Amino acid sequence: MRRSEEKMEEDRLLRDSARRFFEEQRAWSPTGKHNGQAAYLDMGWPGMGLPEELGGMGADLSQCLMAVEEGGRVLLPDWLIDDVALTAGLAPLCDKSGMGDLLGRVPSGSVRFVLVTGDRRHPPLRLAKNGTDATVTGRSGLVPDALRATHLLVCAENAEGEAQLAAIAVDAADGVHREAYHLMDGRKAGILSFDGAAIPAGNVLASGEEARQRIAELTDLCTAGLVADCIGALDAGFSATIDHLKTRKQFGQPLSAFQAVQHLMADAYCDRENLRSLTIAMTAAFDGPADERRKAVSAAKAYLGRNGLAAASRCIQVCGGIAMTEEYFVGHVYKRLQTTAALFGNAEDHLATLM
Repeated sequence: MRRSEEKMEEDRLLRDSARRFFEEQRAWSPTGKHNGQAAYLDMGWPGMGLPEELGGMGADLSQCLMAVEEGGRVLLPDWLIDDVALTAGLAPLCDKSGMGDLLGRVPSGSVRFVLVTGDRRHPPLRLAKNGTDATVTGRSGLVPDALRATHLLVCAENAEGEAQLAAIAVDAADGVHREAYHLMDGRKAGILSFDGAAIPAGNVLASGEEARQRIAELTDLCTAGLVADCIGALDAGFSATIDHLKTRKQFGQPLSAFQAVQHLMADAYCDRENLRSLTIAMTAAFDGPADERRKAVSAAKAYLGRNGLAAASRCIQVCGGIAMTEEYFVGHVYKRLQTTAALFGNAEDHLATLM
């Protein structure tokens, strides 16, 4: 993925703007309270990957993931994978059943989409058409930010096992029940149950092979957003650890002077940079064939679940017990990566994709 000098300058300005905004307006706090939601909307971060005619910035995927990464640096409690990464892949659906109007309301924050997939421990979500109506039944897997969503993108199957992608307005559909879950890192998610939820048949956005391809791409976009978020969190945690090692003294010298500590941080540095390289390759793969995209996404997610977590644990090890206190940033970075590693498939699931 070659970037022109003009595009690279845009990237630099966007990253600087995003980092300054998140550090000034949405900085991490041990209390878990973040302000600046109004400013977040004013900056236009939600839906930034949408074309300008829909109110977005027209940002490409690399720029969208860059913003997600900067949000990860402050451990933002909002799920930017929905506001930024997921919506970036919805523009091709703007001509489907009022989707254009809904996507145009994403930048203002009045519409929030989440991707709803099934739970492997239960039968897949079922969608049945009946004339001008359709019904959805089943139980979803864990859905990030399900409680704040206004619209659901439901990945289901019909009786013949063909893939179906449908949009459901939460407030307008009976038979949709949401169970709230508080995750280890302080973020919120939910599991949705569909008890014959009725929707207009026109809300089925795609069926069969088209739906399968759309679902695969949207799932990969969400997974890519999670990886980008974690590289930002890990980068910030690594920097905080380095600062601690340079200032904390033991036996009359800073901790950074001890060779054993240097070896641990060298390993953490290599793991972080390898993850960054895989993230760059993953982003570039979205411009290529679907199977190459799938492999690149799985490689990055699997590495995150193993080596990314190992790097975060080394930061805790060299900081000592203070790193696991609620007031210290580094322990929260580990919780962030641990939580993310289990979403949209764990390391073993993605390694199986690569076999």
